[in-house]
Amino acid sequence: MDKFVEENEVFEKYSIIKREQYADFLTNFLNQQAENGYVLNLNAEWGAGKTTFLKCWYNKLKANHPVVYFDAWKTDFTHDAMTALMDSFHAQLANPISGNKALIRDFYEKGMHFIKVAVPSLAVGYLKHKSGMPDDESLLQDITDTFGINVTEDSCSDALKETLKAALEQRKKVEGINEFKTALEKIAGEYIKVTNKNFPIYIFIDELDRCRPNYAIEVIENVKHFFNTKNFVFVIATDTKQLQHSIKAIYGYEFDSNLYLSRFFNQSVTLPQPKLIEFIQSKYQFKLDTSFPTDKNIIDDTLIAKLISKIFKYHNINSLREIDKILISLDSCGKSADKKLNILSLLTLLILRNFHPKIYNEFKYQKLIPYR
Repeated sequence: MDKFVEENEVFEKYSIIKREQYADFLTNFLNQQAENGYVLNLNAEWGAGKTTFLKCWYNKLKANHPVVYFDAWKTDFTHDAMTALMDSFHAQLANPISGNKALIRDFYEKGMHFIKVAVPSLAVGYLKHKSGMPDDESLLQDITDTFGINVTEDSCSDALKETLKAALEQRKKVEGINEFKTALEKIAGEYIKVTNKNFPIYIFIDELDRCRPNYAIEVIENVKHFFNTKNFVFVIATDTKQLQHSIKAIYGYEFDSNLYLSRFFNQSVTLPQPKLIEFIQSKYQFKLDTSFPTDKNIIDDTLIAKLISKIFKYHNINSLREIDKILISLDSCGKSADKKLNILSLLTLLILRNFHPKIYNEFKYQKLIPYR
């Protein structure tokens, strides 16, 4: 088993969904766009199969390309997207080149300045001169050299010193972005050389839908500002409408979240949905209700699948994950029953119980008709 993605997650396992061809199309497209770095937004509603698609695509790509899989939900508790991203890059890219400690050290040193948890002493260490001056003296000298203000003079207030320290920190951060990207590119080049794989390096970011709004936004912002560099392709899977709501929750409901996201993604594509009727047919093995005509020329499994799909659409249920749960329950009832069931009635009750519990209880206990 792969440490990050299960090896049995392959497109052949989900043949009815028929998404392998789409993955091949995206691979060919992204390979041509990667020279200067590329960020692709893979859009689909929650439960539409984004995770399954990414994992299958990961296992197909990894023979020829380095691939990093980042589960944002698993790191949401850390409250620091930069640290989580750096750790994933280290675990999945730097480990094969662990003998080159200088590269790995450089990667962390260049990224340390952007980590929230970096304590002030670490920030000062980042600014130290190679001359070996004491930390405070080194920092004060940096401020004098940068701004032309001697903060050791008695006339320089503590407030001004703190302001100049903050300004220097900000300037170092801006200058450090390119240094961090250079360190990242060096690790990528060494990885390619050691593993004999090909550029680009693919980074799959998954499960943003489940994260706190501010953490999801932070992940995307960090990708764009710090990690988006040449020969790196990011595929960020999102329910884009939900993400836009998250952005509005942070920045205000009058905020143009669509325009905001367009700054971070080079392109957005929508994961194609499988044909619902075929998906339903692949999932159920029901006994036909005795009230149905048994003549196959009049009614067959395809017609039943069409009726079931219409019921799902009527109730505005589009998530494959939720549809699958209902079908599993329906199939279990059908297999455990001693007699044939009216599957359409049972399906309706399952939908009401799962998605409209109040209406379901009114029907069950008060005999109120759900549909009027």
